[in-house]
Amino acid sequence: MAKSDTASLKIILKKKEFYGQLEVNYSGLYKDSGDVSGIVKGDTLKGSFYYQRYGKGPKRRIPIALLKKDHQLVMGIGEMEVYMNITFFKKGVPIDYQHSKFVFQRLH
Repeated sequence: MAKSDTASLKIILKKKEFYGQLEVNYSGLYKDSGDVSGIVKGDTLKGSFYYQRYGKGPKRRIPIALLKKDHQLVMGIGEMEVYMNITFFKKGVPIDYQHSKFVFQRLH
C-alpha cells in the first residue's frame, strides 16, 4: 500500500449492525469498490467487504474490522485464512488497529 492510496467509506450505523459502501483507490491507478455490512459489538464493527477488484471481474468477499475511536473509524489489519473458499480473519490472532490502513473521519 502506497502513501497516496485513499479510501472512502459511507455507512449506515445502527445499534447492532452496519451497511454501506467502501472504495479503496490505489494511487489513482485502480480501485476496489463494493458493499460493506456486518455487526456492531461495543466499539467494534466486524463484517465483510464484497467488492470487485480493479472495478471488474468476479466479486470477492473479505473480512473487515473497524474500531470506533474519537469520532473516527479505524480500519484494522488482520491475518487472513481461507476455509471452503471463504476468507476469514485468523482465529486467535488479534486484529491490529495501531498500524491501520485507513482512518475514516466522520463528515456531517
